Amino acid sequence: MIRSNEWKRFIETLTEMPNVSVVCKRTKISKATLYRKVNSDPEFKEKFNEAIEQGRDTMGDLAESQLFKAISKGERWAIMSYLEAHDRRYRKPRKAIGEPPRTLHTVQIEVLEAGPKVDLRARPKKKLLVLGKA
Repeated sequence: MIRSNEWKRFIETLTEMPNVSVVCKRTKISKATLYRKVNSDPEFKEKFNEAIEQGRDTMGDLAESQLFKAISKGERWAIMSYLEAHDRRYRKPRKAIGEPPRTLHTVQIEVLEAGPKVDLRARPKKKLLVLGKA
């Protein structure tokens, strides 16, 4: 039987880390036990849902602050990520469902130097290096 202080600790941990699997491992409460509690106790279910929502808000704030730090450092990926999410002009077009995948074109490259043609698709043979032997 899990004591009320352990459930309280579970909810507090879930507020900080809104990942049920991780919190179950940290608090040593099985997911089956957790979901039995959630389904049988409406008051706990409400606390559980509020904790997940608060934890997700906290994680979102943390992620956003890290993104802003990266933007202030001039990180191109962060700048593009922000612009794509917040400005329609920078969004990449989405592929329609059922649209066939784009095919890549095969290009044949010929080496224009003296000597034999090289097959660029051929894999080099593996060389084994044995240490300690002459």
